[in-house]
Amino acid sequence: MSIEIVTGYQGRNHVTSNDVGGFQQGVVGTEDYVLGVGEQAKATLISNNSVRISDGELVMQGVHWRIKPGTYENVTINNGNQGMKRKDAIVARYTKDSSSGIENITLAVLQGTPTTGTPVAPAPTTGDIRLGALKHEMILYIVELNGLNVVGVDPAFKVLMSMYETNKYLSDIRTQIEGKRYGYANDKGLYITVSRSGKFAFIEFAGRQNLVPNQNAWSAQTLWTLPEEYWPKNAVPININVDSSDNLQNTMIIITTDGKVNLQTRGLSVSWKSLSSTHEWRFAQTYMTKS
Repeated sequence: MSIEIVTGYQGRNHVTSNDVGGFQQGVVGTEDYVLGVGEQAKATLISNNSVRISDGELVMQGVHWRIKPGTYENVTINNGNQGMKRKDAIVARYTKDSSSGIENITLAVLQGTPTTGTPVAPAPTTGDIRLGALKHEMILYIVELNGLNVVGVDPAFKVLMSMYETNKYLSDIRTQIEGKRYGYANDKGLYITVSRSGKFAFIEFAGRQNLVPNQNAWSAQTLWTLPEEYWPKNAVPININVDSSDNLQNTMIIITTDGKVNLQTRGLSVSWKSLSSTHEWRFAQTYMTKS
């Protein structure tokens, strides 16, 4: 059968590692991660031929594996060559026996090629564990050698935030946004600030624009062009509530994907002339950035 109930009683042992791994891929992610628990697989250089990997909880394409608390694993780095440079890769290697189906994870070192130029670390073998791959390697560290000496042990893995940390991070962003206060424009008519946290930008406006009557047609003016790091992923339309007795209709700000902050009106057009018929407005918006 193609349909399987995993967390239901069937009167027999039926839950497999693939069942659990598939579920954990959906919760944790489909890639390879170190979890923020214990020593987080910290590397310590013992000698030019030995690197120690401390305890941690790790997930490889949904497969949970660990170096037990308070323990460690040592890996061996082969001797370097005088006058040559080299980069090795420390990996966690998943294997599955094609006959018995037994799965295992061990640490291994992929040795790079010595060179007098710029060394390149070897690429790990990748496979799709959920679809039955017999081998997959999760890269942990890049070990750099200069001559006989190890000169760097650099992490190459992603550390995954817990749900608690993610919620706290989002809460901190929300607190930052909600804690902002609007300023008011001077007589020239406009006040804008913009900030960014991760993929989210927060823009706030306070304005006093001078408006004069126009034909009943759309009119637009670019007020500002944002720095590129604040450009939105998609155009951001924002309706404006204008405090006015002139019955201004269909007023909005549109932030375009190339960062232009356009004021669009219908019924009245933007003017910088007199201070009569002044409209005071203020608003804020959060949006997702391109990068």
